[in-house]
Amino acid sequence: MIIQKSIFVFLLVCFVSPSITAQSVNVEVEYLFNLTEGIEFGQPGHVIQPHRITTDSEGNIFVSDRRQLMILKFYPDGSFAKQIGRSGRGPGEFNEITALTVDNENRLLVLDRMQFKVSRFNLATGSVEEHRFEDLRQINMMTLQSLPNDRFAGIYVESPFPEGEEMKDDGSIRVYDFGKSVKSATFFDYFAHQFNRNVSIEQHMGMGIGHRLEILNDDHVVAGHRVYYGFHNVVNLHSREVSKFENAEIQPPYYVDIGIEERPESLDDRFAGAVSAFGQLGSFYYQILYMSMTMAGINGQLFHVYRKNEELGFGSEDYLEVFDSDGILIFHGSISDYLPQDEHVSTRIYAHLDSQLRLFVIDYFQIDDPGIRVYRIDIEGQ
Repeated sequence: MIIQKSIFVFLLVCFVSPSITAQSVNVEVEYLFNLTEGIEFGQPGHVIQPHRITTDSEGNIFVSDRRQLMILKFYPDGSFAKQIGRSGRGPGEFNEITALTVDNENRLLVLDRMQFKVSRFNLATGSVEEHRFEDLRQINMMTLQSLPNDRFAGIYVESPFPEGEEMKDDGSIRVYDFGKSVKSATFFDYFAHQFNRNVSIEQHMGMGIGHRLEILNDDHVVAGHRVYYGFHNVVNLHSREVSKFENAEIQPPYYVDIGIEERPESLDDRFAGAVSAFGQLGSFYYQILYMSMTMAGINGQLFHVYRKNEELGFGSEDYLEVFDSDGILIFHGSISDYLPQDEHVSTRIYAHLDSQLRLFVIDYFQIDDPGIRVYRIDIEGQ
């Protein structure tokens, strides 16, 4: 594994908006630390299979471990603090850690879709509360975001049932008051369908492809899918109106329908971004060409990291885009050259971007433990 030193790199990008003809934007990327460096197997703070990452307003870092079924807390400087939760079915225990978020009181919320619950950890007092979902027929709640006033939001999508039974029309974005058994709101029927081979993936996206949900501000959430096709859906939580933040530089095709007969049989021959889902016509496969990785609403702006995969190939390039509060694209540029990658890395995931613009990158190695590298991105000249 390569030991990195603190580095600064710069990127100049020109953009055009209705009010600005052209402008240079300086992007500075600084390597901070590796959360996993120097921690051996069996030692406190060792991460076996990192999955979700979130941070609180003080800069503390929370990493879920799918293998150990626990959450590891790190201080802002990357040093290990403590373990939170464990495997089990009681309060503060998990069957699966599906998603993490932190509310405006720095309480840690953890979605366990296998137990139909959200656990809320008050780390200052040590108490744990639970929200039990009593209105879900399936375990398809995959996202979690906190909202002001003890509320939280998630995206729920139902699958078709055997012999053509119709789905209930109650999917999409749900907003809950923590601890109450009935949802307080349902928005945006765009998410109410699973794959239909006869309808384009742009129109009917489903649970098999993965959802994205982020808080833009107290009144708006941003909803999307793992496949990125050039726009983000911004939902007003009060009026339920939907607007779009669009990047005209993202052009089709957004995915490739590989077809079951062309799907590589060997894992060594897999296509980057290939996924599968089960629809009315059975199993079918796509290679994602534009893959949404992580996004964050920061000071009214939307930051988004996505990957562009080589069509029917193995190459890829990673990009950062930034929209202002009016949905105007103010920055768009490649970041691949500014985030060094060890040659032994088999998979790279951009797991989280926080309010300090710290970008958390999970590298899975073919022969080594995973690494969690942390960078800081600064954008000047807007």
